[in-house]
Amino acid sequence: MTKLADLPGIFNAILVDAAEEVAQSSGFTQRTSKCTASLFVQTVVFGWLADADATLNELAHSAGARNLEITAQGIDNRFSASAASLLQHCLQRAVEQPMNLQGFAQQTIEQFNGVYVLDSSTIALPTELSEQWPGCGGSGPTSASKIHVRFELTTAALDGPLLSNGRRSDGSAETLELP
Repeated sequence: MTKLADLPGIFNAILVDAAEEVAQSSGFTQRTSKCTASLFVQTVVFGWLADADATLNELAHSAGARNLEITAQGIDNRFSASAASLLQHCLQRAVEQPMNLQGFAQQTIEQFNGVYVLDSSTIALPTELSEQWPGCGGSGPTSASKIHVRFELTTAALDGPLLSNGRRSDGSAETLELP
């Protein structure tokens, strides 16, 4: 069971350790900079947590709360494929954290061999990423990513997030192909 006292360690493992683990291999960190991988991750996570529609100026303000002086343009310059890879690694680390189902109608779900909840969401991406992440076309975004997850309630196992391009139908998601 996760306790309140455990949260700082869990957040540190995701927002600092996971970010710094892949800082260079993701291509995000190429030289010593005041904007470390962990500060960038914290800036966007807490900035967008406070306001999902936060502007670059608001994200720069969020960075300031972490003693990182950076301009909106400086933040914008760091949004790249390597930043996406860095954030994806941190997200993967976050979903690997153990989940607690205590008190979640366990008696009801334990009678089944498995109870699966699947979900996918489409996220519009900048047009510059359309070659790597083609979108739906038509009136939809020219560049998009679908995020697929599958949660098995009886064991609290989480598969994903798995990423696919925005053109892939939910019916062909990798989460449906898992055993």
